[in-house]
Amino acid sequence: MKKTLLAFTTLSILLFASCNKEGSDENEEPSLTKESLAGNYKLTSAKASVPGVGERDAMDIISPEPCQKDDIIALKADLTYEYKDEGTECTPSGDETGTWTLNGDQLAAGPYEFTVTKWDGRVLQGTTKESIEIIPGIPTEITITFEFTRQ
Repeated sequence: MKKTLLAFTTLSILLFASCNKEGSDENEEPSLTKESLAGNYKLTSAKASVPGVGERDAMDIISPEPCQKDDIIALKADLTYEYKDEGTECTPSGDETGTWTLNGDQLAAGPYEFTVTKWDGRVLQGTTKESIEIIPGIPTEITITFEFTRQ
């Protein structure tokens, strides 16, 4: 009787332990869609990778004024965006509205156009390449990595 009870208990534990709803992986990243991206974001990091120099912080280049560092961009599911001059207000205000697009992993909204490299439901990261003249007359291609955090 004890062997039967032990076997039944073991079998019950194995059955309940193996019951797992398909697709319920809590660590699974959300799909990159306009619906999953809809929300408010703040630019929290910008880095420029320059050949021969390495990676440098570019926040002061992307958002040079202190009043720009607390701004929010609201991406809406209807593919419109609202850039809000939040916190310390710039003069004139930096508020702006427009449309945004998502084509595969290519996102464009206002002054930002980049390839999405990370989307975990909270952090949106992307890269873009720009050609600048570090030395006058000699264009250099740099890679800029933006990181936005959902608010």
